Amino acid sequence: MFKMKNYEELSKNSYRLTVYYGYKTNGQQNRYRRTFKWSKEKLTDNQKEKEARANYQEFKREVENGTYLDKGDMTFEHFTQIWLSDYAVIKLAPKTVERYKSLLYRINEELGELKLSRIEPIHIIKLMNALSEGGIRTDNKYALKEEYLQFIKENKKKLYEIVNERTISNIIKGRATNKRAAQKIAEASNKKVTTMFNTENSKDKLSKQTLLHHYKLLNSIMNKAVKWRYLLNNPVNGANDYCPHVERDEKAFLNDTEIKRMLKLIEAEPLKYQVAVYIAVLGGLRLGEVIALKWADIDFECNIISISKAGQYVTGIGNIEKAPKMTAVKDK
Repeated sequence: MFKMKNYEELSKNSYRLTVYYGYKTNGQQNRYRRTFKWSKEKLTDNQKEKEARANYQEFKREVENGTYLDKGDMTFEHFTQIWLSDYAVIKLAPKTVERYKSLLYRINEELGELKLSRIEPIHIIKLMNALSEGGIRTDNKYALKEEYLQFIKENKKKLYEIVNERTISNIIKGRATNKRAAQKIAEASNKKVTTMFNTENSKDKLSKQTLLHHYKLLNSIMNKAVKWRYLLNNPVNGANDYCPHVERDEKAFLNDTEIKRMLKLIEAEPLKYQVAVYIAVLGGLRLGEVIALKWADIDFECNIISISKAGQYVTGIGNIEKAPKMTAVKDK
């Protein structure tokens, strides 16, 4: 019998190939398996090896290209990768995708290795309980060690391509960051996270709003699995009693006196900042809408500012422009 890596003979008529590709949240490699039958009843060892190697290369290409589908053996984490690449990245805003990836990191800690078709409402209930009790914490604090401060300062422009500028600025100021940012910085610096950062365990529980975001995302993903015929039913529907209830708080805003005081204080600031604040206050613009303004958006003859886009920073991509949010106006 020939020797071939990732090959396993199951019977005289069948064999199984294994492809390792990508990594789970715990650092272990993802494993994909497929069973094959020989093309003929009688094959020599050389013929079997040639056929197995050809099938392995084809199988490996499917896994790497994301076209490999095995509904019965597919894990939840594998399906979320398909959901991200075939739906989220194409249909959703980059900032939304970035946020969903951070939520999925926690969800996959609990559900990632489960078979998609085997997930039941009880698994959803356990996930929500774990999230609400602080049992799945991915946001422990990572404080930069003092001896690496100068290194960060010298390489901050390069690191802006890895994490956003505000994160680097906060780290330089001595503030702690999250696990994902610390890992990216350490990897880009060819260091271990524990070498560059001190870890402080967070005991804070997730807010109800954040819990609701996890619940809604999971529900959306499972609905898509049903629509794409990976599942017959959405297991989240059986756990709707565990959907977090969030009271809507009245938004904080500045009153007339506070606005006048703010406008008085910014008189000492550079003109560009004064203009930005005046436009935001008098026009009711969001920060991203102010940032995206160009001279072509301003009609000085008619005194009109056109809001057609909004600026946004996305980690790993940089500054982008997107359509502004639409605000509904109700008739009184």
